[in-house]
Amino acid sequence: MDAAVLSSLERADAGLKAKLIGVLGQRGNAAVAGAVLQLAASADPAVSRAAFRALDSMSRPGDQREIFRLLRACKDDEGRRLLERAAIVAAMKSETPERRTAVVVEELAGAADPAYRAALQRMRDKLTAQSR
Repeated sequence: MDAAVLSSLERADAGLKAKLIGVLGQRGNAAVAGAVLQLAASADPAVSRAAFRALDSMSRPGDQREIFRLLRACKDDEGRRLLERAAIVAAMKSETPERRTAVVVEELAGAADPAYRAALQRMRDKLTAQSR
């Protein structure tokens, strides 16, 4: 079914794309996370927001860097909140508490933008609290 939804995305307008991405999010299949990450970079806010939401159910630890790239580019609070949540969900799937925070801490070390640093600090704090 996911293959049919992905195929339909190619021909869909923005409104339908957002709905189809929502279907993928409900299914939560990590195998389509790469495609959803690509859609998250869409210039259409409905499409990117739908992808941000869908990532919450399917992101994997290996997706964190791409989610961080999207987060750096995101300029609105709701989008940042959705991406932070997706990054936390991805990190929580790591095997150990140390691995859950490692990528965030590494990213934080090189982050200069104040809003991005604040988002990374929130993620680090939440991951640390949830790993106790």
